Amino acid sequence: EGKIDISDISVDYAGQNGSAIHNMARKFKLHDIVNNYGVIGRKEALKLQSSCAILLLADWNTKENKPCWSGKAYEYMMAKKPIVFIMSGDVPGSLPSRNINKLGGVCYEKANNKETIKLLKQFILEQYNCWKKTGDIFLERDEDYVESFSYKKIASNVWDLLKISKEFL
Repeated sequence: EGKIDISDISVDYAGQNGSAIHNMARKFKLHDIVNNYGVIGRKEALKLQSSCAILLLADWNTKENKPCWSGKAYEYMMAKKPIVFIMSGDVPGSLPSRNINKLGGVCYEKANNKETIKLLKQFILEQYNCWKKTGDIFLERDEDYVESFSYKKIASNVWDLLKISKEFL
């Protein structure tokens, strides 16, 4: 829509599907902004994530596959960055679409294109304008919700379950 200067944008991808990402970007004449790092180690991946302004997740929501927070989503929560979640599939109302705002992000769902494309565009434009004005993006998230997925909280919940299980043995 011409609201963002494309020379300000780069997409950094690490993983085994770099050629597919590059080919998708080519369809929109955006392949020049894609940097493909290929498969990299965890330490390098975390470093790359921390250097990004916005993190991108992708999944699908179908009758057979109901997405939830993945390991990558947990990593992104720790990175304390805004998250854009792209959800393909034919079923609207995924967990990520209902709760991504608690992580400081937005979810686009193909199955709910009419509503979620507006949210996605607004979110990206607001982040971009903030960055142009201040040199940084903003993150508003529900820290209590995010904390409920922390290693400490999950380990505590597992410990509690183990204690309860022991009582019933």
